[in-house]
Amino acid sequence: MIESRHEYYNQNFTFKKFIVTPENQSTYKASLQASQRPGKIYNPLVICSPVGAGKTHLLYAMVNKAKFLISRTRILFITSQDFTNVVIKSIKNGTVEVFRENCNYAKLVLLDSIQYIANKERTQEELYRLCATFLEQKKQIAVSSDYPLKKCQGISAQLQELFAKGLTVCIQPPSTELKMSILMDMAESEKIELPEEVASLLSRDAGTNIRMMQVFLMKLISYARQEEKPINLELVKRIMQ
Repeated sequence: MIESRHEYYNQNFTFKKFIVTPENQSTYKASLQASQRPGKIYNPLVICSPVGAGKTHLLYAMVNKAKFLISRTRILFITSQDFTNVVIKSIKNGTVEVFRENCNYAKLVLLDSIQYIANKERTQEELYRLCATFLEQKKQIAVSSDYPLKKCQGISAQLQELFAKGLTVCIQPPSTELKMSILMDMAESEKIELPEEVASLLSRDAGTNIRMMQVFLMKLISYARQEEKPINLELVKRIMQ
């Protein structure tokens, strides 16, 4: 069984913890419904968003929902980089059939950041083989991408056609209101008072990358606790320097 745990993995990445807004509502609903009825609706599912806007959160939410609904569910959740590395290793070691067999044990397959397999022909061949088998067996497939697949150069026509059979949903660039809401929610969970002007500054500087905004806020909270000082603009500017 292959299961990737990259640095952003957290069992708290659930649907309940996902902040729903007009920018991501349709993507949220499609992901939730697909996880509630795996293989029967929106299959395959492609989730697109700018970097750090929540697509990986939704993939993990699908994992956590599936594990809750079906105990001991075998799930293949892997980044495209890790998938590529496993394919290369299996070819080198002559264990491709073992690799395929291990993948087929899974009930769901989720691939994060599919755009990174562009122009990797053998990796795409193995992914197509896996996904085609999963669709025949009515097993759920979900992938994330920074862009709609039709805009990803280097993705094979076979994969394009396969994923076109399902649903592609895109998270729109996050609004200032959404980013501030996320910051305030994080501060509340950490029992830290976050001034509105600080939240506004961080949300403006973050652009579309919510993930980096969250990382910076946690760094800010850590500094404030270490120095036993409140969070304010002066502290923010000092850390930014």
